[in-house]
Amino acid sequence: MHKWGIAAVAAAVTAGLVVVAVLASSGTPMLGAGLLAAILGLMWLVWPRKEGAIPRRYVVFLSAFAFSSVLPQSVGLPLQIVALVGAFLEWLCTPAAERRGNGVVLTAGLFIGFWALLMFHPNVPDISTGLLGFRKTALAVAGVVFGCAIRERLRVPVERLVINLVTSVLGLSIVGHLWIPAINKLFPKNDADMYTGLYGGEVRMQGLFAGPFHAAIAGVFLIGWAIVRWRSSRVLPKVVLVVGALGMYLTLVRTAYIAVALVVAALVILASSFVSFMKRLGIVSGLALVALMFVEAFGGGKVLTVIESIGNFATDGRFLNRLPEYALGFKMFGESQLVGKGAGSAGDTLGPAFGAHEHVTPHNLLLKILVEGGAIGMSLWLLLIMVLWHALDTRTPPGSLAVVSVLGMFGLGLTGSAIEALPVTYLIFMVAGLGVRAEGGSASSTREELEARPLPLLNGRRGYHLNSR
Repeated sequence: MHKWGIAAVAAAVTAGLVVVAVLASSGTPMLGAGLLAAILGLMWLVWPRKEGAIPRRYVVFLSAFAFSSVLPQSVGLPLQIVALVGAFLEWLCTPAAERRGNGVVLTAGLFIGFWALLMFHPNVPDISTGLLGFRKTALAVAGVVFGCAIRERLRVPVERLVINLVTSVLGLSIVGHLWIPAINKLFPKNDADMYTGLYGGEVRMQGLFAGPFHAAIAGVFLIGWAIVRWRSSRVLPKVVLVVGALGMYLTLVRTAYIAVALVVAALVILASSFVSFMKRLGIVSGLALVALMFVEAFGGGKVLTVIESIGNFATDGRFLNRLPEYALGFKMFGESQLVGKGAGSAGDTLGPAFGAHEHVTPHNLLLKILVEGGAIGMSLWLLLIMVLWHALDTRTPPGSLAVVSVLGMFGLGLTGSAIEALPVTYLIFMVAGLGVRAEGGSASSTREELEARPLPLLNGRRGYHLNSR
């Protein structure tokens, strides 16, 4: 940057600090803090960056989107529009030679486009309700398009940025839940009612997320990443694993334990041989036992209580209360089998908006898609999953990470509309898009990729050579 440019930025920051001080002294400290953040952000945007760094628009967008749960509606809605439209624009603006996942982007576009049409279903009372329903179901899928738009050399850095942001949000939530409640009081926005916010008389952690279910999905996502990327750094994967596990534990969401089991099972099954399979199975079982003993010793026995309650579903009040919702969901699908009941008709918290129109809270991801989109919607969903699976190379860390991330979300989808857990689900699909291999070949194995192999104990091999391919 030219010296006069630096001087201009310095002058702007100095003037901004004066304005902030005046606003703070006049009783509007939040406005002053916001203005200071905007000034510092502007300075950061215009400051020169070294070649090969993550584009600033990525950093700004992903940082804002990761914390979008605590932003006001006037900011969150435009940000979500950027997340949807910007993902496709970014992919289209990427040079054709560097694009990945043509088929994935096409099927994602078909799914999103069909849900856009469902906003005009006769059962949807008005366009604003339709938009809310569309956002809850389709926005997350746009994340895979954004992931496919990231250029090859930026895949690992962008993945790290996503993980750092999710870890920061979950970490702040943990601190606010355990030690500094004032953090959560600064951001009182969440969708969880008293029934959802409590389990067994204990308060579930919600933190900076819209509810405990959202925080649980973030925890499972981080656990999967830490296992796959264990060798990528000496410190980061260990910190991410601790934050993810502790965050998941504090949410007291029982399905999260099933999701983690699915994630670990997937990593074991992806072993290259039967010997590797048995090694992984034995080591994972041992690690799980040690972790369980540690948590039980310091956690007051909550983990076993939560896990035992999963097996008692036949007499569990929370599960039994959902049976009528399941029956209503299948009834609604039977009434409109081809195109369903429209966007949002199975969206969580949208019951009051539908009024006299038909609505159900399905407590299941597949039932949600079936109710809202009918047979066409379910076919497009399954097509997207199959095309994505075909585009992944599970022999590479990005491919393995894509599988465990999406599978963890599916696990939590057994008892909830997991795809609605924005912004985490958008970032999960984005990481899945990062794992899509280049057209006509598999993902390249750079030095950084080879050093970022899964947890060595789970690898089933003695090591990797940096010159291997």
